[in-house]
Amino acid sequence: MRYIVRVKNGGREASQASIAEVKRSLSGRQLSRHENFRVSRVAVEFDLYEDNPGDLERDVRAVASALGPVLSVRNLSTIEEARTIEQSIALVKSMYLEERFWEVHEELESQWRKFPKGVPEKEVLQGLILLAAAYVHLQKGEEPVALSILRRAILRLGAFGGSAYHGLDIPRLREALEEMEGAGSVWLIDLPPAE
Repeated sequence: MRYIVRVKNGGREASQASIAEVKRSLSGRQLSRHENFRVSRVAVEFDLYEDNPGDLERDVRAVASALGPVLSVRNLSTIEEARTIEQSIALVKSMYLEERFWEVHEELESQWRKFPKGVPEKEVLQGLILLAAAYVHLQKGEEPVALSILRRAILRLGAFGGSAYHGLDIPRLREALEEMEGAGSVWLIDLPPAE
């Protein structure tokens, strides 16, 4: 079974050095397989694989002992109830505020698959997915990769052609991303609400 574990960030920065320190802290704890580390201002998160679900509680205690308070554990192996696009966007906005960008990516992708190619809604969803992916790479300390993905997000959001999408101001979002592209740097921004 695959879980995403989120631990309170105790002042770690989103860098490969911080991720290496987290991995060292977990080494020797006899955890099941763990990988795909990300560091946000809020949390350190990673994937934890359990062959025996009965080991989860023990492993979560070991993680807390090594890294600090566990904020959440989410089972990624279970099939969740299908959501409407409105429900997904509401969930995405909430997860985005918590800097849960990997989960934002996955939630949006589940909606993106529902639309046929060439539909404007598919373009805006792809742009938002790419934005989330850029932030995932930023959380891994991979800013050059994040910047490259951000450029693709700008193109997809521009192909949308609309102004608002389920309460999001897409032109303002694209302008903010273009500012980052022009600066050659990626930073966190709020999703601009439609007026």
